[in-house]
Amino acid sequence: KQAVAGQLQRATPQEDEEYSYSRDKMEERTRCLEALLPWMEARGCQNLERLDVRIGKELGVFLRDGGRGVMPKDDVIVEVPEEAWLSVPLEVEDPELDLAWKLLEERWKGDASEFAPCAAWLWCWPSLAHPMFWEEEEVDLLSVSRPASSAVREMRARTERRVQQLVSRARAPGSVAPASLLESDQAALEDEARRALCLVQTRAMMAIHSTPPKAAFIPVIDHMRTNASGNDPTVAVFQDAKDGVDQSSVPMKAKVEVAKGIRRGEELRIEFETNTSANLLAKYGFVPVPPDQEEDVYQNAMDETFQTIAANVGNSMELDVTVESKMFGKEGTVQDGTAKMKLEFLAERGWDLRPGYAPRPPVLEMPASSFTWGMLMPLARFLAAPALPTRGAQRDIQASFEHFFYAVYRGRPQEPYTEESILTEVDACDIAATWCESLLKKYQPVVDKITARIDSAFAVLNKEDGWQVGNMVLAHYKAKGADGKIARSRKAQEATIMNVSNDEIAVKFLTNGVRQKVPASWVSQMSDISTETQAMSQEEAYLCLLRAYLARDVLMAEVALAEVQFDLSRAVGESGLQFLDAIRNKNFSAARKAKQDFEERVRTDLLEMSVCQKSPLAHRRLTCNLQRPMRNPSDGRLGSVAIAD
Repeated sequence: KQAVAGQLQRATPQEDEEYSYSRDKMEERTRCLEALLPWMEARGCQNLERLDVRIGKELGVFLRDGGRGVMPKDDVIVEVPEEAWLSVPLEVEDPELDLAWKLLEERWKGDASEFAPCAAWLWCWPSLAHPMFWEEEEVDLLSVSRPASSAVREMRARTERRVQQLVSRARAPGSVAPASLLESDQAALEDEARRALCLVQTRAMMAIHSTPPKAAFIPVIDHMRTNASGNDPTVAVFQDAKDGVDQSSVPMKAKVEVAKGIRRGEELRIEFETNTSANLLAKYGFVPVPPDQEEDVYQNAMDETFQTIAANVGNSMELDVTVESKMFGKEGTVQDGTAKMKLEFLAERGWDLRPGYAPRPPVLEMPASSFTWGMLMPLARFLAAPALPTRGAQRDIQASFEHFFYAVYRGRPQEPYTEESILTEVDACDIAATWCESLLKKYQPVVDKITARIDSAFAVLNKEDGWQVGNMVLAHYKAKGADGKIARSRKAQEATIMNVSNDEIAVKFLTNGVRQKVPASWVSQMSDISTETQAMSQEEAYLCLLRAYLARDVLMAEVALAEVQFDLSRAVGESGLQFLDAIRNKNFSAARKAKQDFEERVRTDLLEMSVCQKSPLAHRRLTCNLQRPMRNPSDGRLGSVAIAD
């Protein structure tokens, strides 16, 4: 996987050299860029020679090599005056719609348009992998995630309304739409409108200091990729506005300034916004993913999970919380004595955890709720606490509620430790782990389905492009024949191609890891490719692949948050049990060590440390607004505990 698509960033296979239709796109982009840069210079753009605009396998804008040293902070790299912007006023009912119409008009004018090079450059980049263009069955892959599914479906519904408005404008008298396009079927005109809207949504910027404020395409700057990792962006885009100056008399420019020291050859990355991966997918058509790494870089699976979380520190997911019957009683972790009263107490405050009572279970926003001051563990501790005395039970439940939710330490075990307090923490961790495990089980079949689509699309591409290293294939292995000589095995086994020569292919069999060099005639495509997939063209398979990657990555970004919390809860619970065993066995040396480990795990937020320890900006982002309340989606009502902190 690598980052592609202009300012966007999404997981894709290698482009351009491997797939023939991509080479045609590369040639078109090269021609458009060669026409764009002189046009920008003629309109007053300065220092364009400092930029290395890359449009091949490595996409984005880089500081051109030339000399050594670091370009200091606040230095201006490039200036793009307003004369080079393709823009519309921002203060209208729907500026995105108007800007899309402006782009279509300039495109349809052709060479007669003063913005012809800019429009041609933009038209190279609408990403058909954007969810705006997905088939309905591809959108359904996101249905397991309410945030991702709702964000994408709302965007698609809004887009279709705008498409019809643009079509109406195109068919209105005086329109510059080509007659050939108007005479063609409706779908062709709708496709033009949809592509324009995609470009506006993914590449346009707001120039709020211009007079009047504008929505604009700012060439080359719109090709810079975003930064969602929590690290400081390398550059920032400013408008040349000065306090106390009549802006109508000042030529407006977009300036790219160095946000931190940047070396020659380094990529210029700006920051769009801090948002969830689901919303970034719906809006920009990309999902932040970790940089491409070899498998042996990660010491274990959790390292890779932490990298997934750190790729977008603004991400979140919804964790369903409900109390099932199997969690009650002696074998469960929810104390049965006053469980019914506790659940009724929570339901009165808008948190109905009782199964079957609410249309949908309440949700906790993660990772906000998993932090030491979040709502996840106080809720689990409240449910896991021992049965309260019957005398004044309702009053005692209220006191317990305040103890776990309002107290500074949020009900964490405090010294002097008792067996009861340690057991409560162990049981609470088991409840939290159960909630996370339910989510992981719900996501796994969908991720498996997406992975199958990826494999099928790759198989179609490999079939047309010949055998490539890394292909998954079926291969016969060398076996001993009846005459004692080497012969072809009767059954083919799954294998990975390691090397390709003239008539032989080196493969590694997945069942036993054995490597063999076998005749090319012994190797065939995977047999589980669907008939529908086999009928795909190369471009259709490529788009299927890109869209499947996006669907998988947005779901895996949410899975990573649940996986970390699951492992953290299990680790705390196991540590508590070891502490208890040492105390009961009067092994005081082991008890001291177990106590230290238990305290460290209970009081330390593993998730926050893993994501933020190397990124102060990530820490600021994660801690600025983390105390979000639990929501009951059945009516959208906030629980009264929302103001607890």
